[in-house]
Amino acid sequence: MKKSFFQALRILLAKPPKKKETKENEQHKKYTQSNSDTEKLVQMSEEPEVSYLNKPLYENIDDTIAYIKAIQGNCFDLVIRSIHLENVWGKQRIAIIYISGISDKNIIDESILHTITNNYRKISKPLNTNDSVFDFFNNFIMTLSSVRNTDEFGELIITLLNGDAIILVEGSQKCFLVDSKIKNERAIEAPKAQVSVKGGNEAFNESLSTNICLIRRRIRNSHFRIEKYILGKKSNTSVVVMYIKGVADEGLVEEVKTRIEGIDVENILDSEYVSFYLREKQWTMFQTIFSTERPDSVVASLFEGRVAILVDGSPFALVAPMLFVQGLQSLEDYYMKGYIASFVRFTRIVAFFLGLYLPAIYISLIYFHSELLPINLLLSIAGQRYAIPFPGFLEILLIMFFFDLLRESGTRMPTSLGSSLSFLGAIIIGESAVQAGLFSSIIVIVVTITAICSLTIPDYFLNLTLTVLRYFFWGAAVIGGFYGVTLASIALLTHLCSLRSFGFNYLSPYTPFCASGMQDSVIRTRIDKIFRRKKNISAEYPH
Repeated sequence: MKKSFFQALRILLAKPPKKKETKENEQHKKYTQSNSDTEKLVQMSEEPEVSYLNKPLYENIDDTIAYIKAIQGNCFDLVIRSIHLENVWGKQRIAIIYISGISDKNIIDESILHTITNNYRKISKPLNTNDSVFDFFNNFIMTLSSVRNTDEFGELIITLLNGDAIILVEGSQKCFLVDSKIKNERAIEAPKAQVSVKGGNEAFNESLSTNICLIRRRIRNSHFRIEKYILGKKSNTSVVVMYIKGVADEGLVEEVKTRIEGIDVENILDSEYVSFYLREKQWTMFQTIFSTERPDSVVASLFEGRVAILVDGSPFALVAPMLFVQGLQSLEDYYMKGYIASFVRFTRIVAFFLGLYLPAIYISLIYFHSELLPINLLLSIAGQRYAIPFPGFLEILLIMFFFDLLRESGTRMPTSLGSSLSFLGAIIIGESAVQAGLFSSIIVIVVTITAICSLTIPDYFLNLTLTVLRYFFWGAAVIGGFYGVTLASIALLTHLCSLRSFGFNYLSPYTPFCASGMQDSVIRTRIDKIFRRKKNISAEYPH
C-alpha cells in the first residue's frame, strides 16, 4: 500500500514527456516564430520602453509601413495605398498613408496622387546615379505647394495624426508630409464670454490655424513672430507662442519659452492646462495669466509688449503677463470718449467692491454695529425679520448660495432655457420665499444688488474669484463684524501685493506706483496720450 502511494506521487510530480517533432509541428513552429525583419519591427514597436520620437525611417517601404502599423495598433481607419509609378525610364514604388476621417480624400486623390503620377509620367530625364531618390522626387515630382519632409518617425506620426498625408518613396530614408486636413471646424462666431457693443465681433474657435489667421489679419508687421511647440506625451498638442520682436521684452519672451519647454505632462486638452503650468508657484485664486476669446484683445496686448499663447483645440488664448486692473477693463473702453470710459470703469470698480463687501457689511451692521443705522431703518429691518425662522447670517448665506446655484444652472442649461430659468428662479421663487415667511425682503434686496454688481465684471474668472471671496468676507463678518472684515481686507491686500505674473507686480500700477500707468487704469485718458506713453509693458511697469 505504502509503495503504491509513492509510485502514484512520483507519477504526478514527473514532467510530461516531450512530444516528438512531426512535420506539422515543425511547420506550425516555423509559422509562429518567424524571424523575418517585419516581425521583428512589429515586436520591437510594441515594447513600451522603445521610443519612436527620434527613430529614423527605413529605406524599405514595407519595414516603415510595418512599424507605423505596429505603433497605431492596426487601426481600421489607417489607410495605406502602395502604387508603382511608371514612365519610359523605369518604375518607382511609392506608398501614401493617411487616416480616414481627418484627411480629405478629394485632396489626396485629385491633387496629390494626380500630381505625382502625371509628373512622373512626363519626366524628361532618368534618375541619375549621382542624385538620391529623395532629391529627384523633391525637385521634379513633388510640385505641390504645402510639402514638408522628415526622416524621423516622431514627426511622421504627429503629422499623420493631425490629418496630413505621408508619401513614402522606396529607397529613401526620408518621406514627404503633405497638407490634406479636412477643414471641419466651427464657424467664426461672436464672442460669448466677453461681449461688447462696439468693436470687433469675432471670436476664436477650436482651429489653431484659423485663430492664427484672425491675428495675422490684424498685425501686418514683419517683426511678428510665431513659434510652435508640441506638448503632451500622449496628446501631442500644438501650442503656439506669439510676440512682436522689438516690442516684447526679450527677457519676457525667453521666460515664456523656458516655462513652456519645461512642461512635462501626459495630456494637454485646453489652454487652461498650459496656464496652470506657466503661472508662478504661488497659491492664489486670482488669474495671473489673462484668458480671452477675442482676437482684437490679443492683438492689443501684443502691441503693448505682452506674449500670447494659443493651444490647438481651445477657443481661448492666453496673454502674459496679466495685471489685476485688466480684469476690470473692457476692450470697448477704447472705442468711446475718455470721460465716458472713465465713468464706466469707475462704475465697475464700485460694483466690484459692492459685490465683495455688501453681504459682509449687512451682517456687521445687524449683529455688531447696529448703532450706525438710522433708527427708522433699524426698526424696518427688525420688523421684516420678525417671525423669520433663520438667523440673519444663515439667511443671507442661504440666499447667496441659492443665487449662485441659479446662475450656475442657467449657465449649464441650453440657451433657450437658461434665460427663462433665471427669470423664474429670481422673480417667482424669490417672491414666493418672501411671502411664505422664509426670508426677509431686505435680504433678497441685498443679495440681488450683490449679484447684479458681480455681473458687471468683464472678466469671467475674476467674477468667479469674487464669488468665492464673498463667502470669505461673510465668514469674517460673522466672526468679528467690521473688525473681522478689516482684517480680511488687510489679508487680501497683502496677498495681492505678493502676487507676480512673469516677474511683474500684480497690482501695478498702484503698487509700486507708476504715474504713466495710471493714465490707463481707473481712468482712461485720451487716446493720443495713451499712445504717446511707453507702450512696452516691460519698460513702463517696474518688475
